[in-house]
Amino acid sequence: MPLLQTDFTENLDAAQAWLDARIGPRHQRVVEQVDALPEASDCVYRFFLDYLHDAEPEEPTSLIVKLPSLHPIRKAVAEATGMFPREVAFYQHFAGSSPLPCPPCLHASLDNGGELILE
Repeated sequence: MPLLQTDFTENLDAAQAWLDARIGPRHQRVVEQVDALPEASDCVYRFFLDYLHDAEPEEPTSLIVKLPSLHPIRKAVAEATGMFPREVAFYQHFAGSSPLPCPPCLHASLDNGGELILE
């Protein structure tokens, strides 16, 4: 699935479709708002979720979505340092046994340069 080159903060339908394609449409979950987190990167977002029913206590109210930077210099640095492959590998293989607290990872993939969805 190609990297969605859109601003999720301006297109909630695209954000919903992107999220559903990666972790499935669960429990009538709806993306209500998306905030960019520019202090982290130009492609890190917080998806705020609502549910069309009373959410179960374990249902997250927000998710963090991390995608590769679209900024040419940041993208080159991330590629040169292997940032996304290292982070994806950490969540796929080590986070569950880490002595440090780690957010639950719902999706970790190197597709499209790297994608992470964290609770």
